Amino acid sequence: MVRTRLEILQLAVDGIILLASLFLSYYVRVRIDLGIPGAIETFVVPTPLYGIILFVWLVIFVQNDVYVHRFGTKFRFRLLNMIRSHVIACFLYFGVLYLVYRDFSRFQSFYFVGLALIGMTGSRIVIRLTTIRFFEGEENRLRVLIVGTGANAAQLRDKIRSNPRHNLNLVGIIRLPFDDETAPGLENEIVG
Repeated sequence: MVRTRLEILQLAVDGIILLASLFLSYYVRVRIDLGIPGAIETFVVPTPLYGIILFVWLVIFVQNDVYVHRFGTKFRFRLLNMIRSHVIACFLYFGVLYLVYRDFSRFQSFYFVGLALIGMTGSRIVIRLTTIRFFEGEENRLRVLIVGTGANAAQLRDKIRSNPRHNLNLVGIIRLPFDDETAPGLENEIVG
């Protein structure tokens, strides 16, 4: 399920990239004349194919959680999930072409698939670098309050501090009335 503004932005960017890639595949196919020669009119993309491509890719991407940014998931794993989902969508796309648009140029389809992969990968890198640059500053971090003072609280504190990419800011630690012991090093950080 798509939830955050960043996920909605990535979904919209992917839709634009898919449509633009299909549109540009016509020009690439005409300029790079590989395959069976034909009149330029034969390489024009049928209008319903734009809707089919949007539907196939976005349904596959949403089903495979490409747009879900889970806490702690590394960027490379999200990128690999996008590439895997792209491959699945390609197989479905080629199946639709075989059933409905048999006369559509296969080379043009490969150009579309390549352009879409390059575009979607590049957009993810640009969006990731932009969010790191502008939105992962100290003022935009999520504030975290640890409840409890045991060994688990100390491990969680160390994990939060050891990785600034988690975008978390430890506000403090609260002692519960029934806490028997306090882990070493937590005494100075207890706020209540």
